[in-house]
Amino acid sequence: MLCAIFSDSHGDTISLEKAIIKSRAYGEIDYYFYLGDGISDILYMAIKFDLLLNKNVFAVKGNNDFFNSKFNYE
Repeated sequence: MLCAIFSDSHGDTISLEKAIIKSRAYGEIDYYFYLGDGISDILYMAIKFDLLLNKNVFAVKGNNDFFNSKFNYE
Protein backbone atom coordinates (compact mmCIF):
# COMPACT_ATOMS: atom_id res chain seq x y z
CA MET A 1 0.00 0.00 0.00
CA LEU A 2 1.34 3.42 -0.97
CA CYS A 3 0.29 6.66 0.71
CA ALA A 4 1.21 10.17 -0.39
CA ILE A 5 1.19 12.88 2.26
CA PHE A 6 1.22 16.60 1.48
CA SER A 7 0.73 19.81 3.44
CA ASP A 8 1.21 23.56 3.45
CA SER A 9 0.89 24.36 -0.25
CA HIS A 10 -0.55 27.80 0.61
CA GLY A 11 -1.91 28.33 -2.92
CA ASP A 12 1.14 26.99 -4.76
CA THR A 13 -0.78 24.53 -6.94
CA ILE A 14 2.11 24.21 -9.40
CA SER A 15 4.41 22.72 -6.75
CA LEU A 16 1.61 20.54 -5.41
CA GLU A 17 0.91 19.22 -8.90
CA LYS A 18 4.61 18.41 -9.36
CA ALA A 19 4.65 16.60 -6.02
CA ILE A 20 1.61 14.50 -6.97
CA ILE A 21 3.18 13.58 -10.31
CA LYS A 22 6.49 12.72 -8.60
CA SER A 23 4.73 10.57 -6.00
CA ARG A 24 3.13 8.51 -8.77
CA ALA A 25 6.61 7.49 -9.97
CA TYR A 26 6.70 5.08 -7.01
CA GLY A 27 3.60 3.26 -8.24
CA GLU A 28 -0.14 3.57 -7.89
CA ILE A 29 -0.99 5.63 -4.82
CA ASP A 30 -3.69 4.04 -2.67
CA TYR A 31 -4.36 7.01 -0.41
CA TYR A 32 -3.64 10.73 -0.56
CA PHE A 33 -3.50 12.68 2.70
CA TYR A 34 -3.38 16.47 2.91
CA LEU A 35 -2.51 17.94 6.29
CA GLY A 36 -3.75 21.49 5.93
CA ASP A 37 -2.88 25.03 4.95
CA GLY A 38 -4.07 25.00 1.37
CA ILE A 39 -6.95 22.56 1.56
CA SER A 40 -8.61 24.06 -1.52
CA ASP A 41 -5.39 23.28 -3.43
CA ILE A 42 -5.64 19.54 -2.82
CA LEU A 43 -9.34 19.55 -3.70
CA TYR A 44 -8.51 21.28 -6.98
CA MET A 45 -5.80 18.67 -7.68
CA ALA A 46 -8.16 15.84 -6.71
CA ILE A 47 -10.57 17.02 -9.38
CA LYS A 48 -7.81 17.62 -11.93
CA PHE A 49 -6.30 14.14 -11.45
CA ASP A 50 -9.66 12.33 -10.97
CA LEU A 51 -8.55 11.25 -7.51
CA LEU A 52 -12.06 11.50 -6.12
CA LEU A 53 -13.33 8.61 -8.22
CA ASN A 54 -11.94 6.12 -5.72
CA LYS A 55 -12.64 8.34 -2.70
CA ASN A 56 -9.03 7.98 -1.64
CA VAL A 57 -8.29 11.61 -0.75
CA PHE A 58 -8.38 12.69 2.88
CA ALA A 59 -7.77 16.26 4.01
CA VAL A 60 -7.86 18.23 7.22
CA LYS A 61 -7.91 21.97 7.65
CA GLY A 62 -4.80 23.75 8.82
CA ASN A 63 -4.78 26.88 10.95
CA ASN A 64 -4.84 29.09 7.83
CA ASP A 65 -7.69 27.17 6.20
CA PHE A 66 -10.21 28.09 8.89
CA PHE A 67 -10.04 31.77 8.02
CA ASN A 68 -9.09 31.86 4.34
CA SER A 69 -11.18 29.08 2.85
CA LYS A 70 -14.31 29.90 0.85
CA PHE A 71 -15.61 26.38 1.29
CA ASN A 72 -16.97 24.37 4.18
CA TYR A 73 -15.26 20.97 4.28
CA GLU A 74 -16.53 18.28 6.61
